[in-house]
Amino acid sequence: MVSRAKASSRLHSTLQEQETTAEETIGGELAAGDTSPSLSTRLFPKNKQILKFVEPQTNVTVMLIGSMHYNPASISLVENTVEELAQSNQLGSVIIESCDIRWNKTQELMDKKRQEQEEKMAFAENENFIDSNPNDKDFLGNEMRAAWEVATKYNRPTVLGDQRINITMDALKFSLQETAKDVFLGGPAGWKRSRDEIVENWKETIPISAGQPAGKSGNGEETQYLNAFAFFDPRLLISLPVSLVKYPLSFLVKDPVPVGTVFALLAFLNFYADGTTTGNFLDPTSFSLDDFVATATSPKDYPWTDYAISAGIAILETVIFARLLLKPLLADRNEILAKSVLDQCQLYANNNNGLKGVGLGGFFQNLLQPLSEAEEQPIYVPGSDPESMFMAEQQSPSSALKGGNNNSEGKIVVAVLGMAHCNGVMKLLREERI
Repeated sequence: MVSRAKASSRLHSTLQEQETTAEETIGGELAAGDTSPSLSTRLFPKNKQILKFVEPQTNVTVMLIGSMHYNPASISLVENTVEELAQSNQLGSVIIESCDIRWNKTQELMDKKRQEQEEKMAFAENENFIDSNPNDKDFLGNEMRAAWEVATKYNRPTVLGDQRINITMDALKFSLQETAKDVFLGGPAGWKRSRDEIVENWKETIPISAGQPAGKSGNGEETQYLNAFAFFDPRLLISLPVSLVKYPLSFLVKDPVPVGTVFALLAFLNFYADGTTTGNFLDPTSFSLDDFVATATSPKDYPWTDYAISAGIAILETVIFARLLLKPLLADRNEILAKSVLDQCQLYANNNNGLKGVGLGGFFQNLLQPLSEAEEQPIYVPGSDPESMFMAEQQSPSSALKGGNNNSEGKIVVAVLGMAHCNGVMKLLREERI
């Protein structure tokens, strides 16, 4: 009786397992057969800030992770995504939106902060540090450092893929001068140049398609641009106050004198803009908070000329801001960022079938071969270049090289960018304009 009961129980368990397997198989077949995404899936994708597509020149898969700088939700998205790719042996190189000048300045500040903390707390050097305080322990931690730390943890190269900040600043100054000439001295022809430049760069840098597909990727899946739902993700909006504080504060920490001067000037203009408190500037003790609030909140009657002047100033500010944002800050840098992504894709192009890199060296075999002399060499985060990562991989007790560091589908090149760059960079790469 006991053996019969055990046999009956074993049979019942087997039948349950078969039913579960059948349900999973049918569900998988239905999911595989349903290739047309629903409207809700298009408008509300799981990872709204991620663009994944196959770079057509090299047939290498690229993943662009859009971020809101210093936003905790973006930091978490970057950490989780890079970690998942690394654990599945799919992570190739990581490109971050930074240059060597900005990176080195930040690292100097972090190293100085770390040294002060060690001296104050008098503790031994922690081996878990990666050249600085961990990103999650730093008040000004950001998504770029988060991507670097995860990549370094798995011995993957990290590329500083952005244009150098001094070149960007020079381009901003030049654009401001040209805009001023066109708007104030150029007449109708100058206004037309401003309009044409804004329209052209808007199409190139912000091709938001409201969820419509941007084209077919190499595996036949539809690839979409980031749309408004990616920018207004509730997770980002909840953490938006953190970004609004940390982002300008990061500039203030790196360049306290010039940035502090600008902030002070803006505060002065905003405080005394109404003309009612200008007389109190030399006598701060005469300032009354109650009077200031009453003046700011009391209704006022303005002539129509004031509204016309305000509208004209608003249009002027919009034109200047649009030209500065769309060309030197977005369009020009998009080309540099796209070139950095393409360079890494070319290094992985012959490794997609998982054959060339088999054995010692894995996918590092391609990376250790420099680009041609005609091509500008990529700039890596110090200590995160392919040679350093290869040596670290060999010395690691749990080195994946010993078991082969490949996957049959090839490596994925990941770029962590501000969301405003993602659509333009993908457009340049997909249209093979780099």
